[in-house]
Order: sequence, then C-alpha cells, then structure tokens
Amino acid sequence: TEEHFEREETRLFIGAWACHVGLGPDDVGGGQLAWLFASLIQDLGNRPVKGGMHHLPLALAGCLQSQGGEVRTGARVSKILVENGRAAGVRLTSGEAIALTPEGVIASNVDPCQLIVDFLGEEHVGKDLVAKMRRYEWGDAYLLIYVALDAPVTYAAGPDALHGAYVHASA
Repeated sequence: TEEHFEREETRLFIGAWACHVGLGPDDVGGGQLAWLFASLIQDLGNRPVKGGMHHLPLALAGCLQSQGGEVRTGARVSKILVENGRAAGVRLTSGEAIALTPEGVIASNVDPCQLIVDFLGEEHVGKDLVAKMRRYEWGDAYLLIYVALDAPVTYAAGPDALHGAYVHASA
C-alpha cells in the first residue's frame, strides 16, 4: 500500500478492511478488495438486521422489557452509586437515584474515560487509575455484537451460504 498511498492513516484504513476479509494489503488483490469492501459499505450500507440496523436497539430494548427491565431515553447518568465496593445504583442528572435490585446489573456503553473518571471517580477507583484514564490516547473505534439465536440464520443467497467459513451480512 505504500506505493499507492502517502498517508499512514489511509494505508491503515485500507489494510484494516482488507484484513477483515482475510487478506493483507500486500496480498494479491488485498488492496483492491479493501477498497471494494469500503465502497460497498459506503454505497449500500451494512444491514444485517432485517429492516435496517435501527431495529437492533429496538429488539434489544424489547428483549429487556420482556424480562421486566425498563428502558429510559433522555435520562442521563451523572454517577454510579457505590456501596461496600459494589455498584448499588445510578444517579441521573435530574437528581433522581435509581437503586439496583439484588439481581440487578448496571450495563454501560460509555467510553472508559467517562466510566472511570466521571461515573465512578477517584473515591472508588483510586487516584492512579483516574490519572491514567485522563492520559488515555484514543484509537479507532468499532462495534461488535455477539448474539445468541434460537434458530439458524437464513440468507437471501440461499442455504449454500451456511457452508461458508465466513459470511458478511450486508445489503
């Protein structure tokens, strides 16, 4: 890729996409495959969820609600409440405190810095860890979701797709 791209960021981007499909950027066709893959995703999107990716959080929320959980939108957390070294609940920016039930859990999708520095703080994780998180250098981010299914996946391409070592569900 060094022959074709000057910027390291571009070479890493193309290389990462090529490696995603099992080819390195210096393998025959690897650079072109990465460009093709990125172009397809940009043009067609990545829709492994029927009806579009916006259905994924809706399905997750529905699953949580079916098990007695509550989903709130627009309710921002300001602190994780800690008692005896364990999470005991959360305090919202509105001032409302929500306590955990004995079997409850706090699931967070915030970045590590916000979790450690803002939500927990020095009093719970220590001065050294907070200092390290304040110096943390961010890299590229991605989202990966593993799900347990109650039946095999069906593909529009037909049953032969089930025999592939890797199937990338898009468009």
